[in-house]
Parts: sequence; structure tokens; C-alpha cells
Amino acid sequence: MTVQSSPEAYGREDAIELQQAADMMGYPLVIKSYQGGRGRGSRLVPSSKWLAAAIRQGQESQADYSDLRVYLEKAIMPAHQISVQVLGDRYGNLVYLGEREGSIMYHNQKVVEESPAPCLTPAQRQKLCDTAVAIAHLFHYQNVGSVEFLVTDEGCFYFSEIKARIQVEHSLTEMRAGVDLVQEQLRVAAGEPLSFRQADVQLRGWAMLARIYAEDPQRHFLPSPGKLTRLRLPTGPDIRVDTYAYSGCPVPAAYAPLFAKLTTWGPDRVASMARLRQGLADFAAAGIPTNIPLLQQIVQAEGFVNGRYHTGSLKEPALENGAAAPHLRDLAVIAAITYIRRHQQFDPAAPERLATGWHRESRRIGN
Repeated sequence: MTVQSSPEAYGREDAIELQQAADMMGYPLVIKSYQGGRGRGSRLVPSSKWLAAAIRQGQESQADYSDLRVYLEKAIMPAHQISVQVLGDRYGNLVYLGEREGSIMYHNQKVVEESPAPCLTPAQRQKLCDTAVAIAHLFHYQNVGSVEFLVTDEGCFYFSEIKARIQVEHSLTEMRAGVDLVQEQLRVAAGEPLSFRQADVQLRGWAMLARIYAEDPQRHFLPSPGKLTRLRLPTGPDIRVDTYAYSGCPVPAAYAPLFAKLTTWGPDRVASMARLRQGLADFAAAGIPTNIPLLQQIVQAEGFVNGRYHTGSLKEPALENGAAAPHLRDLAVIAAITYIRRHQQFDPAAPERLATGWHRESRRIGN
């Protein structure tokens, strides 16, 4: 339901209209910015007493758009956030390239995504993709974009919005479909037809993506701009990293804290997940806090491993506390090196004695 509050101000008449509409819909519901959509301009309203504050917060977060209008949606909880990739040209050709699940999120921002969505059956997947194409046809869609849905555990799905642009997670689709989405977008913008038809699309294997943010999960995800003193990117078969960063690179405070995307592909979900875990373990970023420890924890969590998660999973206790084992291992190595260097500064023979003692102890264990 769309309820337009005044672009100039949120006044008494707007408050009454929104309150009446919200009471008619029932709670919980979601307030969304007319321009900003599901991201920063989205607020969950559990009951009527939170409505006014949620509207103000949503409007303040979207002040850059100079449009304070909002609309209401019934909250679907728990749910799966599913995006269907579509492409359309001016000649009426419109295709889809499968779907992506982005249900692991915080602050309404996706953080770990995969394709295909593990929550869907083949029949549900086909119905969802057909619906996305039908919606795009209604608008004579001409661009690369995503049709987004919320899907319940029972398989019921609800249209959310159309993202009429390339999204962060487009690399998932590219790795499965073998299609350069940016190139296709340029072709469409230049008035050329799509270079393929639906019958030509072959989706292969499984892809996963982790967004690397310059922010501190231990401090309520506070952004952490600064200098990346050292950056080591993971490499290997079917591992892709999209980033602007390098060792010595400044991460600015004026933009979003996302500075890298790690995408992996495998013939099945197990293989793709193993490569994502290894890629996160090999990803080293020093100088500023990042969300890599949290990402390592997420991909080890039982719910994620089993493919049984939803939009509220990151708030569950299993994903709230503690660091992932690979991160703790790295901290232990750093602590050991620091200990040795400090002793070497005062006693140059200390490392040799440590090494000799370790060798003697190892020989005893081996015997």
C-alpha cells in the first residue's frame, strides 16, 4: 500500500493518514522510502507506537533523494529474499538468468548471497522466474535488472520491487551463466538486441558471494575508514575478487564501506562453499577493522551449511558471538610472532632456545 507523506514535511495530516493505513494493514509492517526502497530507507514497525519514529528515520536516511514520501508493506517474517536476474531490449526480447538468495543480511544490507536459492524446489524456481519475466513485460522493461521477492518457508512468494540496474551480486549470475551482464547492458543502451535468447541460457553449478566491508561488527557495524596497510587477495580456480583496493589504499569515509566482493563457483553447493571458506581464510586486510571474521563465522554456521536460513538468521545467537576458527588461528600466529620478536629484542638467543625446545619436545612426542 502506497501512502504519500508530504515531500516538504511530515505533518499532522500525514501522521493521521499513515496511522489509519497502518492500522488497517495490521502489524508488523515495513515502512519503505519511496525512492530508497528496501535498503537504508526501510524500517520494521512491530507495533503502532513505533510508527512515527520509523517514518522519521526512514525519511532522514533518504534525505539525499529530496523526496520524503514513504509507503507501507506487510512484513513477511521469517522470509527469504530472492532476486531474479532479467534482461530486456527495445525489441521486446526479455530473458531471465536464474535467481539469487540474499537472506543473510544486517541493516537491511545483504552480506552473503548464493545462486541458486537453496530454499526453492525446481517447480517453485520456475514459477518465480516466470513471474519475474511477466512483471518485467508489464513495464516493457529495457535494461539489465533484478525483480525481487520475499518467499516464505512454504513457498509462497510476494513481489517486492524492481532494481533497474546492475546489482552488487551480479557476479553470481555471471559465473553461473557465463554472460557478461555489463556488456549486455551497454548493448541494450546502445539500441542493440540481446546477444542471446532464453533457449541459449545454460546455468551451471553453484556460486556464492561474500561482501567485504570496512566496518567493525564488534562495534555495531561502525564504518571504519582509513588506510589499508596490507591487502592480500585470495586466488585460485573459480575464485573471483572485485575490488578497488590495494596495499596502502585509503578507504574513504564519504562512500559505502564495501570495498571488495569475493565470489566463488563450484559444480555443486558443497564445492562452492568450500572455496568461499578458503577464500575468506586467505583474504588478509590489515590497518582497519573488517567484517571478515563475521563472514567466516556465517559460512561455518549450521543453518548456512544446511541451506536453512532466512532474513532473520543473522540475529540468532549462533551468529552473534565469537570469532571463526580460522580468524582465531591467525590471531594465535600473530601473537606468537609478536612474542618471539619482543624476546629477540632483549635476548637474541631466545628464538633459538624456543626453536630448540620445540624440536626436543616434538622428538619426544614422536617417540
